[in-house]
Formats: sequence, structure tokens, C-alpha cells
Amino acid sequence: TVIIQVLLINSDQVIPETKGARGMVGIPQMTSFFWAFAFLVLTLVVVRNVLYSSTGRAIVSVREDELAAKAMGVDTIRSKTTAFVIGSFFAGIAGALYAHLYAFLSPNYFGFVKSFDPMIIIVLGGLGNMTGTLVGTFLWAITLEGMRIWLPQGFEAWRFVVYPIVLLLVMLVRPQGLMGKL
Repeated sequence: TVIIQVLLINSDQVIPETKGARGMVGIPQMTSFFWAFAFLVLTLVVVRNVLYSSTGRAIVSVREDELAAKAMGVDTIRSKTTAFVIGSFFAGIAGALYAHLYAFLSPNYFGFVKSFDPMIIIVLGGLGNMTGTLVGTFLWAITLEGMRIWLPQGFEAWRFVVYPIVLLLVMLVRPQGLMGKL
């Protein structure tokens, strides 16, 4: 993430529209609850259908045991590439929704600490568990907003302490995530 952030800070040399460290301005504010919810439902439907297809079963088999999947004739490189492309597609949609929600993008928004959010969400929900990841996402968002609203001013600096504690507690108390295999 640090490399990407530095590239974005200096990107105005190659792509002037990004404005480098100053950030992109003038993005129309088009994201609403409707669009966010519609893309959430679309994402859930597509990911569920992919998981239950032969391609999805191949991706899951590679995740569980790559050597066994390869021995059974699964093209592991193709499965990994497919998973990467699908994930990148939905990350692009999320980025577009984010950009159109705030109407401003700055490389400083996407620093090292922000890269912990997906990891915490996956650990909270459980690896390979779509329902758990969704529940983990809502719980983490509520936790972050709750910390901002109910805790005293200046507590934001403590997030560097809160993040590892949450990760350790979940991994020690419930290593399969909050939802397990549900």
C-alpha cells in the first residue's frame, strides 16, 4: 500500500487529471444508499453464483490445498488469476462508489493503517465465509463509528492499539471467525 500511495502522490507527472498529492476534485456526488445497496446485492449474487459454479469450486480447492487441487487436475494459475480478476472488479466498483460518495480522493486517505481494515474484517467474519465477512464488515463499521462518536476527543490515535487487540482477541477466542462455517 505504501508503494501505491507514493505512486499516486507523484501521479500528476504522468496523468495530470489525478492532481497527485493535491487529490482529485470535482467528482460528481452520485453515490446514494440505493446505489450502495444495489451493488451490495449484485456483489452477493455474483459471488454466490461463482462459488457454486465449477470455477468457484476450483478456486476454493486451490485455497484449501493447492497441491491436492493441482493433483486433481485443477489449473491453479487460472483459478488464482480468475479469483484476482473477480476481486479486482468488485474492488473497482467499491472504489467508484467511494469516490462518488465523497467527491474527493486524496492519496493520504489510503495509507498504511487503512490497509488493516480488510484484514480485520476477514478475521472477524472468518476466512472463506461470505456471511461472516458481511457481518464482520457491519460490526467493524459500527465499531469505528462508535469509537468516533462515544469515545473522547483524541482517542483516534488509540486505533493503533485497538486494531491489534481486536485481531488478537478474535484469533485467540474464535479462530474460525464470528460466524464459523455458517
